[in-house]
Amino acid sequence: MASVHPSEATPAAGSSAPQNPAGLHPRLWETVQELNLPEEILDDLSEHPDVAGDILLDTVEHLEHIERPDVARRLLESLRAHPPTKEAGQYASYTLVLRLREDGETNEAETMIEEFLRPGHLDPGPALLVAEDFEESGRLDEALHCYNIASRDDLARPAAGLVGAGHFVLMPLLGRARVRQRLGMAEDEHDRAALSAAKDLPAAEDVVDFEEDWDEFSHLDGGLPGWDDEIAAPPAEVRGLRVVYSRGSLARARALGLIDPEAADDDHYREAERELREAVRQRPGTLFAVVTADAEEVASYAVEQALDPADELTPGEWAEATLPDDSPRLLPWPPERNKPCWCGSTRKYKKCCGSPSLR
Repeated sequence: MASVHPSEATPAAGSSAPQNPAGLHPRLWETVQELNLPEEILDDLSEHPDVAGDILLDTVEHLEHIERPDVARRLLESLRAHPPTKEAGQYASYTLVLRLREDGETNEAETMIEEFLRPGHLDPGPALLVAEDFEESGRLDEALHCYNIASRDDLARPAAGLVGAGHFVLMPLLGRARVRQRLGMAEDEHDRAALSAAKDLPAAEDVVDFEEDWDEFSHLDGGLPGWDDEIAAPPAEVRGLRVVYSRGSLARARALGLIDPEAADDDHYREAERELREAVRQRPGTLFAVVTADAEEVASYAVEQALDPADELTPGEWAEATLPDDSPRLLPWPPERNKPCWCGSTRKYKKCCGSPSLR
């Protein structure tokens, strides 16, 4: 008789043992069970199995934040060994490299980062993180190799399409151009186009380090102090707009049927981020902005104009009808990597919606 792994066995009658909610590898599911993670995480895995890797990576970061590094590392090691997707495994591997360095296990960390250089072992999203790591340590040849992987899709397109591109598209290409220059290589057309496009971007400025000052702001239900002052209004020629609902009005938006009643809060913003990234790729010369709306104001506008409030076009019509071109509510997208994320999470963009994991 074939043996059955404990995590795959059918529970006995009357047992309340949870089932593997996202079809995780048996060993990874076994770790999740043994760590006794909160029920909400199991619910998220069950409801969103397609992003199980992201959910568990977020869980690792949360465990670090609440000072459970031992539990975080165990989950991270299991996620690396048995990833839901190849890309999730790569993010887990790089995160583990950082943890090993912090713990003084530098030899193990360097052995692990060398694995990224194996042919076919690295996807574009994680490649950007690894490229920046190699560049910072002065390993320029390896950095260029990884930047080329991170820029793969954009290098396959005509360089002229980079005109007006935002930070997200330009990040790997600018890193590539920077390293090529340091290596004494002549500029190619993508280097020139990326450097030219970057001249039109606002200068990067660090703001509050929300990782260090989390306790000061985590109790806030609304926006952050000075948020509107930190993000300048977009230029008047903005032509791409995405409306999202504020975190404080998501429950009301669900009740009014404006968003999927089953979707988790962050899913609302992740979907918008993915749509914006895809829109940039399809229309690289277009400037984009995000506006955060209150559910009631969109619903009221729909009633006044005899529109269906649940129609996906209604929020955009509301924005066009009520917001002037220079409205401070129009936030340029994407923000700087170290700016507050546009979704209102109180985290930096690079560690929230700007994470390459959403690529």
